[in-house]
Amino acid sequence: MLVHLGRTEEALEPQSRALELYRKLSPGDHLHVAISMVNLASLKSQSGQQREAAKLARDGLGMLERLATDGIANARALQVLARVRFSKNEFDKGLELSKSAMKRLGDVPAQRQFLGEIHLDLAFQYNLRGKQNAAEQEALSGVELLRKPISKSPSTCIGACFPRPVTQ
Repeated sequence: MLVHLGRTEEALEPQSRALELYRKLSPGDHLHVAISMVNLASLKSQSGQQREAAKLARDGLGMLERLATDGIANARALQVLARVRFSKNEFDKGLELSKSAMKRLGDVPAQRQFLGEIHLDLAFQYNLRGKQNAAEQEALSGVELLRKPISKSPSTCIGACFPRPVTQ
């Protein structure tokens, strides 16, 4: 929630604590540990801590692969690594990682949304490099994916956009 409010720096500490708790509760390879690592990697990347972000993303991706998962968590780890490469001006390596992330996503709402975000990331990177045609194509692809409805059922859309608070 803090990230969506533009408060990435404030989100680092709670996400770090969450990772510590998952590691204590589930030693070894565990899906929750891997996802928490990728989430923290994403936050660190957004806050400019690229070296730490890359290590967490690689470790999280390795754990996900050992757990034989493939999907949005794997794609998110790859996209964090792509952003690290982009930040180092290693465009071709970043592009390769982004494309690898895209291949792991399907046409389900949450994955479609992330796929749209990857297209927008690529549009930004192409634009920085003066490749306007490629930037425009990626931006159009991203917007088209993000415009697709979550569901044909209004109650599903409302539930996805406004989830009910968890009660104790």
